[in-house]
Amino acid sequence: GGTVTDRDPSAVWDELAASGGLWAWGDEDGVAPWTDGGREVVPLWTAADRAEAESLADAEPGEGPVFLDVEALLEAIPEWVAAGVGE
Repeated sequence: GGTVTDRDPSAVWDELAASGGLWAWGDEDGVAPWTDGGREVVPLWTAADRAEAESLADAEPGEGPVFLDVEALLEAIPEWVAAGVGE
């Protein structure tokens, strides 16, 4: 897991609107939740290079940035919550 690196979290909404989605970390099978302080979380980033900068050191083979458009995010979030993934 990582820490929030955006000084202004509202900027995430601006980027989401501009790009049509956000980046998560995963592989060809989908997003890979992280364990952070004993709970499952799904970090999201506004750019692939930011995801790599914060994730690459702990990556498993085959993992990398995964782009989730707004529709995919809206579909995935309830599934993550149902699976016990935190925010």
